[in-house]
Amino acid sequence: MLCKVRELVVRLLTILVVIAAVFALSVVPAAAEFQSSQKQGTMHILAFGEFKVGTVGVTTCVAKEVEGQWHIQVKGQIKQQLQEDTAGPQLLVQVKSWGKCETKISGGKGLVTEIKPCNMRMVQRSSGEGSVGLSTSCLLRIGTETKEPLCEIQMPAGMETKAESDRGINVGLLESKYTKSPNLKAKLNVAKAGTGGPEGEGIYAQSVGSNAACALPKVTEKTELIGVEFEGENLAARPQVLTRERVNGPRVPVGEKLTGKLESGTEAKFKSLEPGGGEIKCSKSEIEGKVTANPETEPSVTKKAFVELEGIKYADLNTCSSTFPGTTGVVNAIDTNTNLLAEMENILQRIFIRKGIGEEVQVTFKVAKTGGGELACTYSGTEVWGGYDNTGSAFSIFMEISRLAGPECPAKVDWAAKYKPVKDAGGKEVFVND
Repeated sequence: MLCKVRELVVRLLTILVVIAAVFALSVVPAAAEFQSSQKQGTMHILAFGEFKVGTVGVTTCVAKEVEGQWHIQVKGQIKQQLQEDTAGPQLLVQVKSWGKCETKISGGKGLVTEIKPCNMRMVQRSSGEGSVGLSTSCLLRIGTETKEPLCEIQMPAGMETKAESDRGINVGLLESKYTKSPNLKAKLNVAKAGTGGPEGEGIYAQSVGSNAACALPKVTEKTELIGVEFEGENLAARPQVLTRERVNGPRVPVGEKLTGKLESGTEAKFKSLEPGGGEIKCSKSEIEGKVTANPETEPSVTKKAFVELEGIKYADLNTCSSTFPGTTGVVNAIDTNTNLLAEMENILQRIFIRKGIGEEVQVTFKVAKTGGGELACTYSGTEVWGGYDNTGSAFSIFMEISRLAGPECPAKVDWAAKYKPVKDAGGKEVFVND
């Protein structure tokens, strides 16, 4: 019996770290980060599956009894819990309770198995892959229905060979598959422990009990973990269309106010497409809007964020001038529709500015005529095109619009302006993610 327990313990050491993977396995594509509207949340085990411990036995736990919590981290070494955010490349998972577990040896009676609370950290690697490490030690106690457990094994916290390298003892353990609808869900089928141990493979563990069954100088054994599924409550696999601070950074929440001023050294222009038709230009202009929708991105699928623009403003007319024929150069007014809707596409980073169903975007100029009075020109278009550039967080307008009123005005003008940088209410730059 003790011989079988000893063999089982060797394999269960690997199992325990793989269990850690169950909670820390929210793997995302390369260059993406863990995303949420909050910095931490709850993990739910949907199905615990089973651990096939070679030909010796199987270990299971009651899924609904396992309690865990996730924390998104911007950075940190394996043993540290540093800056948390709503987006980041690391996921710290705290398992508060493993619930009821048991181990059956060769079809015999189940041995009560207790796993003490411990913490893990997941680090992104490449598309569809991530690594797991222990940020605190984990203690496994087998056969706790007796006065003294048959075996107590401790797996120490990970020890990186170099800070934040994800290499070393009890770090760099692999792998997973996931789906997203609406929270991140992962299904785990693991037949290898990973790399990074003292011999380049396996898990490092040590006996902390006096029982001879716990004699373990080194561990390189492998086991299989089949059919484990979990869900991270409010934890997303991919970024939203709009994020702040950086590409794939924290999402911009619905309701957030965005603002942008003309790029320094540039002008907003309405240039006639007729020879000698002149132009109106301004060196000061700004856009203001409110985010009304910001969906999560999907690979190779076009998604749109919606921003309700409170008009496009030209408040300081002293910075505007006109070379339209028959004008003095003085611009008395420039008005655009209010409550315009900007659709911001993620993949091609195109922008479409619309008014509403059956309505057109309109711009009206009033400029002083050489002989006195005003020249009023109104231009319109079903939609105004533009684009977004993450380099500098630039919102650009470039569209031809046609004369709606004002027979003395040029028939068509080219509307062009670049607002850079676009920022949220906190002054953080805004980015579009594909």
